[in-house]
Amino acid sequence: MRSPRSLSYIHIHYIQNYMASGSLQARSPPFPLFRLPLELRLEIYGHHLILPDPIELWSYSRDNTTYESSRLRRDAFGFYANEVRLIVRFLRVSRDIHVEATPVFYGRNTFRFSAINGWIVFSAFLHTIRPRHFLHLAHVSVHVPFSGLDALAIPTRERSTFYERTCMSRKQSIHFRRFLGQRGFRVPSEGEWTYAGSFRGCVDLLSRSAALRTLKLVLTPTYCVDLSPKAPFLFIQWYWDKLHALKHAVDASRERLGCYPLKIWFLFLKPRRMRREFVQEIRPRFPFGPRFHGQTRRMVKEIKSRKWVEGIECAVLGYNGVYDIVDRDMIPNFCREDCLLMEEEEEEEEEDEEDEEEPHSMG
Repeated sequence: MRSPRSLSYIHIHYIQNYMASGSLQARSPPFPLFRLPLELRLEIYGHHLILPDPIELWSYSRDNTTYESSRLRRDAFGFYANEVRLIVRFLRVSRDIHVEATPVFYGRNTFRFSAINGWIVFSAFLHTIRPRHFLHLAHVSVHVPFSGLDALAIPTRERSTFYERTCMSRKQSIHFRRFLGQRGFRVPSEGEWTYAGSFRGCVDLLSRSAALRTLKLVLTPTYCVDLSPKAPFLFIQWYWDKLHALKHAVDASRERLGCYPLKIWFLFLKPRRMRREFVQEIRPRFPFGPRFHGQTRRMVKEIKSRKWVEGIECAVLGYNGVYDIVDRDMIPNFCREDCLLMEEEEEEEEEDEEDEEEPHSMG
């Protein structure tokens, strides 16, 4: 056993070497960030906080199988928790940095909630980041709010039908509450946690913003909007009225600041052509294949009749759920050559069948 004297010698020798290495030397003074002009500080914030790609929190899968949809959404939440939140810690360095850098992160990144029930997830996101942050959001893409059905290629035991439905049931609401809560998101109170309530809540919160510049409503390839007069939760007109009210409120706030009005676009996703078309393999059993598409002539007519909507854009959807906006004329270069023509033919067939069964107005 070593004597106390030998232990003291070891400790002193260690401390001398540690000090000689410079580890205990006085730290250099912090960089004088706030002595720089504001323009340079904003550029520094941008290099750290602006991501090269949009932040997708609710992905749509090109193959739209249950497994792929779950995997993409799980990966998206993992990226947000492990990467994005790590970047956002920069905002907590000091109160002054938080004030200056928050508009850079939330105002110059694009946030996407592209799959069905995206408004549910978007609602939880807004309640999580709270007004001091979401009032700086400038570019948001969310799934179309109109209720409907999304065709699934391969159902599971939990999802026994061939469709993923708009969250209208209590069972779905409980699932979303547990799913989002486990991932660190705050959810509204029980009474507000419905699909229509989430949409209405998002509209009410965003109506207070003067920073919102673009809102894109995403129509995925396999989603079929219920355009019947008896659509779930009142009429489809209710959703249109809420969107129009949102634009009116945001435009009024932006006009007072001398800014351009809010632009609302509809974004139609088109699946990118792959070497191996998965939908061709499942065609014998699931006949909807690539012909099943939510973009119908009636939906386009609904959009074009609203003069306050900027218009319709098209985007090419990749395998990993990422999509890029392209000109409509360029769609055949990336997707099936007959995708646009096939839609028009299918719409005519569907309209003829509807006319034969029971003609009715749009309402």
